[in-house]
Amino acid sequence: MSGKNLDSLKVVLVYPNTVNREAFPPMGIAYIASYLYQQGISVEIIDLNFEPDLEVFRKKIVLSMADVIGFSYTSPLAPSAYRCMEICKEELPGTVVVAGGPHPTIVPHESFDNQCIDYVVVGEGEVTFLELLKCLVNKDSLLKVQGICYRNGGDNSIIQNVPREAMDSLDKLPQINWNLFPNIEKYLQYSGNALPVMTSRGCPYSCSFCQPTLDKIFGKKLRYRSPEKVIQELSDLKKANLIKSFVFQDDTFTV
Repeated sequence: MSGKNLDSLKVVLVYPNTVNREAFPPMGIAYIASYLYQQGISVEIIDLNFEPDLEVFRKKIVLSMADVIGFSYTSPLAPSAYRCMEICKEELPGTVVVAGGPHPTIVPHESFDNQCIDYVVVGEGEVTFLELLKCLVNKDSLLKVQGICYRNGGDNSIIQNVPREAMDSLDKLPQINWNLFPNIEKYLQYSGNALPVMTSRGCPYSCSFCQPTLDKIFGKKLRYRSPEKVIQELSDLKKANLIKSFVFQDDTFTV
């Protein structure tokens, strides 16, 4: 990324769902995109949920001219993510590929069996992804970035930096900018004009259904958005005529 700065950087975030159509847009990518956008970074979302054709995806990647491409995926979506990464490296060999989300967080070292992956973001991604971008642009030491995993340039061994502490206040997160999703109208039609809303992160329990994945992403400590922030978000969504209803997507809403 020679000659690049944050203002000129082009970031693409990919949700590689070619498996089962989902009713709601992915909140992980939505928050990271909104966080980067708030920092003045040019960010584009490519969401395969309604358009799983990989040749269409290939054309979008070519047109994007992305410097950094981030992927967020669960284990069932990993094969699709890997194929999309291959396409990215075929068309834009110099682009940086970053993996994040539940699957890479649980198996960060194993993720590098895929030679297309340059970095893995482990756990909560907003701050880590931004700091990684700053590090790459400024050519700083990767050791400064908490919560990432990467190859050692010397012997190709895998280095995992110290974990990042979870964000202490979720009010630091911006309200999701749903306009960053090029297919948001399709989601609204499919869901009956409903969108997901997050009021908290984390869960203190150890149920085998979610753990240890949830603990590694958001931790056991419950963190909340303020009621005022949540109410403001719902009010803004309603005023924008985006929703008729909403769905809380908290990890543990009733704790």
